[in-house]
Amino acid sequence: MAGEVQLMFDASVGILPLVRAGKLRPLLVTGTKPMESLPGVPALGVRFPDMHIEAWHGVMTPAGTPKAIIDKVSADVRAIVLSPAVASKFRDLGFQPTGTTPEQFGEVIRRDLTKWAKIIRENNLRAD
Repeated sequence: MAGEVQLMFDASVGILPLVRAGKLRPLLVTGTKPMESLPGVPALGVRFPDMHIEAWHGVMTPAGTPKAIIDKVSADVRAIVLSPAVASKFRDLGFQPTGTTPEQFGEVIRRDLTKWAKIIRENNLRAD
């Protein structure tokens, strides 16, 4: 905001108030489709399908939690996340509520682990 940074990547939840106040101009979103909370801002993954980054949030339980408990918690959380009041609030914050199943969420995690491990290996990246 002091004019020292010309370009940045940030999570939508942190920048939406600044965009709405006219203090920042979004150039694109890094997902595969445009965001409802940033109408008119193109998605990187639409133009470059192999080049996108999507953030996700989820609820997890300790390994070994009985499937019946996982299914109950999952159904309850999904119902809350997709309820009109909560879903609307999530969208206002820049999130797209999806309410996936534990199996779908597990696949998202596995896909991202594979994707980022490959990028790290191919580019010899390391934390210093």
